[in-house]
Amino acid sequence: MPRVLFAGLFHETHTFLASRTTRADFQRICACEGGEILSRCRGDASPAGGFIEVADRLGWQIIPSIYLSAMPSGMVAAAVFEGFWKRLEADLNSDFNAIFLVLHGAMVCESFPDVEGELLKRIAESLKKQKRKVPIAGVLDLHGNFSDAMAQYANILVSYRENPHTDARETACRSAELLARVMKEKRFP
Repeated sequence: MPRVLFAGLFHETHTFLASRTTRADFQRICACEGGEILSRCRGDASPAGGFIEVADRLGWQIIPSIYLSAMPSGMVAAAVFEGFWKRLEADLNSDFNAIFLVLHGAMVCESFPDVEGELLKRIAESLKKQKRKVPIAGVLDLHGNFSDAMAQYANILVSYRENPHTDARETACRSAELLARVMKEKRFP
């Protein structure tokens, strides 16, 4: 049975706003860890719900790490990203065959203008230190800013096609199906 590490970091940052987005802002929408992610998102219309649906149908064991989501707002406090990374980094030492991420693609924090690229780079570096190679897949909002780092450090990133985002769940399903194919064929895109 494939084991898939799951995490999400979702925020559309508006850098022209003077306000900072803190952990409290994420807690208003979604700030879950471990099994709470599955109980909160299973069956809902979110990208997380779409991933969980495919994982359940294919018999994957989900290793839930951390999931943070906030409304579009100002630059994210560096402590939010570092706290997210601390939890995910610990979970990267667990036993899994792939990683699935719910990302936005336009998150900026005080320390990094390309949070998703930095996150994917850190994941790749952690896996390299462990001498592990697993596919990394995920979903992006269509308002994301796709960066070179995102392309370099992920294998599958699928973006929504609709605005309003009526296809967010469907997009995560497509991305998870592509991940299933990669795991089955043992060929990295």
